[in-house]
Amino acid sequence: ILTESNEMDFSALRLSSSLQGKTPLKIRETQNPVQQADEVYAIGFPETATVLQSINTYTSADATITQGIVNKIGVGLNLHSSANTTFIQTSCNLDNGNSGGPMVDEYGYVVGIWQGSTENATDYYYAIEISQVTEVLDSLGVPYEIGIVGSTPVVTEPEPTETEPVETESKPVETESK
Repeated sequence: ILTESNEMDFSALRLSSSLQGKTPLKIRETQNPVQQADEVYAIGFPETATVLQSINTYTSADATITQGIVNKIGVGLNLHSSANTTFIQTSCNLDNGNSGGPMVDEYGYVVGIWQGSTENATDYYYAIEISQVTEVLDSLGVPYEIGIVGSTPVVTEPEPTETEPVETESKPVETESK
């Protein structure tokens, strides 16, 4: 584990090899962020769906995909702390188990990390805007691929911090729900 954040509900892992031959998702460029009324999707393994399965290992065929639109982008209190957070409010229905997973756009680029809903809300769900996660990855010198809408993705190569040397070889970074 490179880092984890209870407030943003994500962990960054450095893997020694790819996970079952999977390619990490690309992160949407911050200069062209998701906008109000854009379609977004939740990809994950929600608790209610996994209860029906009798296996302990999951593949992409086991993931559920839920569609919604961006209702609002704003700054407010994080669902898990009292810190101000840039959030994306969406109509994309979530269930326990989606939290910490990727919110992707129509191109499959990650635009946020799912947090959940407020206690009494059943129509609005929230995600942390991805630029907050990339700030953490950049500070750790973790490379990731940027998906540029209408272009070929590029790999970032952030400068390593002075206190901790980091390999420059591009390795997959996966997120996991806490």
